[in-house]
Amino acid sequence: AQNFDQLKITYDNRCATCGSQEGKPHLLEPTQRTKLQQGHMNPRMSLSLDNSIPQCQLCNQIYQDDYVFNDKGRVIAIASPKPVLKADKEVRDALNNQLPATKG
Repeated sequence: AQNFDQLKITYDNRCATCGSQEGKPHLLEPTQRTKLQQGHMNPRMSLSLDNSIPQCQLCNQIYQDDYVFNDKGRVIAIASPKPVLKADKEVRDALNNQLPATKG
């Protein structure tokens, strides 16, 4: 793709994450019309065509800069500690048990 409009066409003008189609009622919030935005695939890198996917206004707002996506719009990594900090204690404990020990 040479620009964001061409990138949207490669995704059939749909949100890579939820599949809602631009200009039509949102699949999860039918009272809202879908508007596609240029979302980061990896928010730790600068926004470019190679590092973006079309995301609807809702997915882009919900996921913000907390997750890394593949080109299919699926989460492949956590980019910030916020989702972990919001998780239940048992989830945080399970994650802590999987982390390598650090020397301090």
